Amino acid sequence: MLRSVDRILGAVIAACLGIMPACGTSANLHLKSGAVLEGKVVDSDSQNYYIGPARAPVRRDEVVDIDHPGNAVMTVGICVGAVGAINLAHYGTGHSYSRTRCDASGTCYEETVSSSQGTKASAIILGAGLGMALYGALVWSGSKSRAEEGRGAIQVGLAPFVVPTQDGAAYGAVVGGRF
Repeated sequence: MLRSVDRILGAVIAACLGIMPACGTSANLHLKSGAVLEGKVVDSDSQNYYIGPARAPVRRDEVVDIDHPGNAVMTVGICVGAVGAINLAHYGTGHSYSRTRCDASGTCYEETVSSSQGTKASAIILGAGLGMALYGALVWSGSKSRAEEGRGAIQVGLAPFVVPTQDGAAYGAVVGGRF
């Protein structure tokens, strides 16, 4: 049976991984007519934005605003990372505490609890938040740069990260770039 900390960590990691693909890579182009066009900005030049794999042109002078993808998952990642950092600062002090536990027969006893589980959980939450923030930043900046004139080249990057824990280190990587 999984410990409660492991179940919570599993839920946090599943939620973080579930949010990232939901971010998507489509931008919302708000037009002068009031219509909103959704699609991936794949390239642009001085007169047009090119949307989707068919490179459908949308005149720049018809676009009022572009809501680029990635900013929501970046913000959620920053918040998740902040929670992990705050908890890591608290649990990283290496303290222990005592609590009273009672079994089914009514016998009570003192139990000493180490903060190592909290440190591990906090480090994983921090790493998940940083990964989400980096993914969102890469998606947002890629879309924004493709919307700039002549910046439509594909670029891919790999960002490894290491989160130190008392039990070793947790390793991970985020793949992103301009697509």
